Amino acid sequence: MMSEALTRRATIHHELGREDLAASDLRETRQWLTRIAKTELAERLQALADAAEGEILVQRQPEAATACLTRSLAHFSRTTPALVPGLHFLLARAQLTRGLDDAGEEELLAGIEALERARISLRDAALQVSFFDQALPLFEDMVRLQVTERHDPERALAYVERWHARQLVDSIAGATTTPLDPEALRLALSDGVALVYYVPFEDRLYAWAVTREGCHFIERPLPAAELSRLVAAHRAAIEGRAPVEITRRTAARLHDELVRPLIPFIASQRALAFIPDGVLQSVPFAGLWNRQTSRYLIEDHLVGVAPSGTVFVRASADAAASHGPTSRVLVVGNPRLDRRRWAGLSNLPAAEAEANEIAHLYPRSILLTGSEATSVAFLDGARASQIVHYAGHAVASADTPSTARLLFAPDPHTGDSGALYLHQLGVRGLPRTRAVVLAACRTAAGTVSRVEGALSLGRPFLAAGVPSVVASLWDIDDSVSRRFFIAFHRALLIEGDPVLALRTAQIALLKGDDASLSHPASWSAFICMGGLDPHSLNSLSKGEMS
Repeated sequence: MMSEALTRRATIHHELGREDLAASDLRETRQWLTRIAKTELAERLQALADAAEGEILVQRQPEAATACLTRSLAHFSRTTPALVPGLHFLLARAQLTRGLDDAGEEELLAGIEALERARISLRDAALQVSFFDQALPLFEDMVRLQVTERHDPERALAYVERWHARQLVDSIAGATTTPLDPEALRLALSDGVALVYYVPFEDRLYAWAVTREGCHFIERPLPAAELSRLVAAHRAAIEGRAPVEITRRTAARLHDELVRPLIPFIASQRALAFIPDGVLQSVPFAGLWNRQTSRYLIEDHLVGVAPSGTVFVRASADAAASHGPTSRVLVVGNPRLDRRRWAGLSNLPAAEAEANEIAHLYPRSILLTGSEATSVAFLDGARASQIVHYAGHAVASADTPSTARLLFAPDPHTGDSGALYLHQLGVRGLPRTRAVVLAACRTAAGTVSRVEGALSLGRPFLAAGVPSVVASLWDIDDSVSRRFFIAFHRALLIEGDPVLALRTAQIALLKGDDASLSHPASWSAFICMGGLDPHSLNSLSKGEMS
């Protein structure tokens, strides 16, 4: 239809700053609409034109925009619920521009509630993530409103938590689960644990620290572009194995912006669980350098990451419920791949040696290597094991995160190709497993969703009910990986908790005599995603941090 094409072109002109051309197209659209008989199609086209005009007028003529958007919302509320959150967002912008903060807040809340209703109706996980990502400005405007106009950063944090990892929370706890508010999070935390949130905006950074003692907020005049530059500089230095004095300098700049302002609230906490947003997903927090004390963050705290506070609390409860001696361990190393299909992937003899050595550390272990390491054998073993270690190849695509897979040996008896797509794990599909170690490259990295976090290879294991997933942010040399993970498992046998064992292994490499292993590129790549077993935390005194 000509009117619909003109409406779309008007919106494009507006996005390109061609306001006169946008207005001209809208006038022509209205003329075309007068020629169409009063039908459902005509009503829809009129509502589309109203929405486009309202969007164009939001900043320049907010009262006229309010009238257009209100008419459009009345139509699409009846016919197309998926468009309703965006219309509430535009209405909120119009009302806030008019100085009507109460009306703007009502529209933002109505949009968020409409978004959550529409999300539940989407069955496909990828669609849920995409739908929430597109509507993120609703939450961002609400968070800024609560901070700047309501002066209520704790309520702002409630909305931050409400947008984080919603699809993952649904997978773990059910679609009707309500994310925990800051007070509920505070009460659920163990003594000595802090949740640290970051939300970058175009012109500033918001940060919160939630502990048993309270909810603390800071605001930094750090533009998102500058934050991205600092993160990129540190990642380039560390992955390029720049001299340690250079990596410490880039790490110190991040520490100055991200950690130092929160020190009054987190210095006494034994464990820090970071809930990063956007570009901060790729920060190796354990390796941030305190220039005043000349110590890395991992030297003073246990360090973990989580997609949201709700996920952290749920995973920590699951870790506590599974606390106890390890009865069975599954170790996979260097599966024999189908070379016709994966000709570009190398054999991994170091991974096989790593797997053999780790398996021999445990009294009851299942070792799968070579042709025995099939996907069926892995799934059967994982479902019966408390600890799972995978040392092999992983494949992920930035364009299609849902195709992430671990590679195993093909099974000639079943015809299985050996590619295990991680959605095959299923929801709560590993109820007995308390830790998964993914000793493959970049298993903690992935396409970054502002809502869900990094869509990494580790994430499906959290959805499968695993409380803790150890993974890597960048590529690690096989010999370094072997040294690190053997140290990790020796510590896990003693400590019982992956976060504690991770710190022990990181400190062992950092304080060791081998300069290549003590470089932060060797140990700070590894992170633990999920929760923290409070039993293990209670056994660790602050004095043991050294």
